[in-house]
Amino acid sequence: MSDSHPQGDTDMKFHQSGMVLAATSLCAFVFACFTGCAVRLTDNEGDSPSALGAGTAGAGAPLAPGVSPETSEECGTGTPKAGYPGSSKVIESATDCFWGEENKEIPAAAIEQIVEIVDDVEWIHIRLTLDPRFVDNSYGANAIGWGDDDAEASEPDDKKKKKTGHTFDKLVGSDHAEMILKDKAGSVVLHFKLDYISENSDFPSGYGTNGVSDKDGGMIEGDEKWILGASTSLHRNFNGCGLDEYTVDSPATDESYTPNPDAPEWDFRVVYEVWVDATPFAPSGFGDAIIEYVHASPSKIDNNTIEVTKGECPESDEPDVNYWGDDDTGDDDTGDDDCGSDCTYVDTDLEDTPV
Repeated sequence: MSDSHPQGDTDMKFHQSGMVLAATSLCAFVFACFTGCAVRLTDNEGDSPSALGAGTAGAGAPLAPGVSPETSEECGTGTPKAGYPGSSKVIESATDCFWGEENKEIPAAAIEQIVEIVDDVEWIHIRLTLDPRFVDNSYGANAIGWGDDDAEASEPDDKKKKKTGHTFDKLVGSDHAEMILKDKAGSVVLHFKLDYISENSDFPSGYGTNGVSDKDGGMIEGDEKWILGASTSLHRNFNGCGLDEYTVDSPATDESYTPNPDAPEWDFRVVYEVWVDATPFAPSGFGDAIIEYVHASPSKIDNNTIEVTKGECPESDEPDVNYWGDDDTGDDDTGDDDCGSDCTYVDTDLEDTPV
């Protein structure tokens, strides 16, 4: 494993595929850029939708049912189990956004969650995606939006700590996500921190997430045995996509996160993923997954931690725009199926719900 990937000419050109964006507001646009849940982005050849910055391996598609913890080291996103849906079924699903006090137009993060039964095992699959304007997987010489080492304060007496770039070791150093999982009665059942990435010889790349064990992960409330698996976008980049040579400089890109032809699968978004056994949420059942803050050390903004509150996600009336969140009853919030022939349907309790 080499320390860095040769980038060649620093003036390299990126192939532009002619992205078509259907959105009427900046809010919907930026939300699409980091979740893949609100706005469909397709190239001019009609390829599958993806979220800006998610790479070409499908990581930007909405969270899919039937994806097991064993897929945590697959590239991009996990694939549903063979034979799914079969006797398996989705019980309910939801997408929620979390908002900081200083920005009421763009969410700081989004959580997708699916409660399902697969091969007679009921679990909750949760994916947290952070706004790339706050933190991303660009670093080293190819960091995007992380300031300039030579940048000066805007005012002579500016005492705020200036952002001076982003390095891989900072992602390895302390980044984590803290989640609180409640039952339908509102009681906290599990409370834990997920490690983003650490040095770990157990993984092919020598790096990976430790989940809720060791380093920056850990259980705050509840038993670790209920955590079935965990993954992160950088964990998948390194161990699933085989892009473990990027330990000094991330793949070169631009402000639109155009895929690098040498590493097109690279997911530039910071994403945390976890699978949780549904057993401890009995008898009322799983209720909700929430976060109280988003954290990155460092972040692209003045504060490394933003307190957030749960709220609705951005929506749009455009026909190619889809909000993939469901309410607590499992009914589809979208009304008509705007995605038309692009939808894939499964035989679940969610009648006529595209996934």
